[in-house]
Amino acid sequence: GQGRNAIFLATQGWKVTGVDISDKGLAMARDEAAKQKVKLETVQSDIAKYDLGKDRWDLVTMIYAGDDLKLLERIKPAVKKGGLFVTEYFAADSDVAKSAGGWDPKVLEAAFKDGWKILRDDHVKDLSDWVQRKTELVRFVAQKL
Repeated sequence: GQGRNAIFLATQGWKVTGVDISDKGLAMARDEAAKQKVKLETVQSDIAKYDLGKDRWDLVTMIYAGDDLKLLERIKPAVKKGGLFVTEYFAADSDVAKSAGGWDPKVLEAAFKDGWKILRDDHVKDLSDWVQRKTELVRFVAQKL
């Protein structure tokens, strides 16, 4: 996307790498990071092909980045011990899920049952960043043990 969440994390002191397929979105993110005087590394890549590595990241986020279980299974080994996985996306039972997909909280819970501690597993009706109106959302955080 345009790096809003990546830039926020950078302003909080995180060393951030933003991966996106869109060179236009990444350029916008770099411009905004420069305006806010924070460092942001950007990588133009299809996340399906990007090498996430093993035990590489302290934090991986999927904020309105879909509900791809294959990607999730690639992310899990890339997170360092003690590191976090964070997602916010539409709930599978939301009105938006028919066109955009959505997380089933039970699927997320099952995916993180072994070797992870679930810190947050919320299913709420709240304002979505994506559609700019209230809808059913899943907010989920897990820490690698």
